[in-house]
Amino acid sequence: MKRKRRKTNPRFESWEEAYDRSLMEFTEFIEQNNVRVKDAVEMHLADLPFEQMKRGEKTVEVRLYDEKRREIREGDIALFYNKDRSEWIRARVKALYRAPTFAELFEMPDMLAKAGFSDMPPADAVNCMYQYYSAEQERQYGVLGIELCDLKQ
Repeated sequence: MKRKRRKTNPRFESWEEAYDRSLMEFTEFIEQNNVRVKDAVEMHLADLPFEQMKRGEKTVEVRLYDEKRREIREGDIALFYNKDRSEWIRARVKALYRAPTFAELFEMPDMLAKAGFSDMPPADAVNCMYQYYSAEQERQYGVLGIELCDLKQ
């Protein structure tokens, strides 16, 4: 038996619109009240990537697809902090990009620029990632590009 699809009443917003509105209201509340979110994903950033993100030059954070990052979903709140935790950046996860290797992730359209590597070839960007992670970790977990929006300090 087929279910009939319920028609949307134009007087009411769709569930997607209601979700987006609720998320915006929640984000505004935590920003206005300087609240830390218990379930937000917190990640440390080195000085250069933190500054790039702060200036809006970096909108994708690249990480291993480890246990912690497997829990991240689109729409989640992410909190990035600098070395001494004196500054924070709040963002919403817009999209997730999985790949087996950094090289394959950086082959995706505009990924180098979004990840803050616009001035270098993909091989150099991969080498930069190997400063943080080993090739063995890359093989074990795979990698993840976390695209962010609504970046706020």
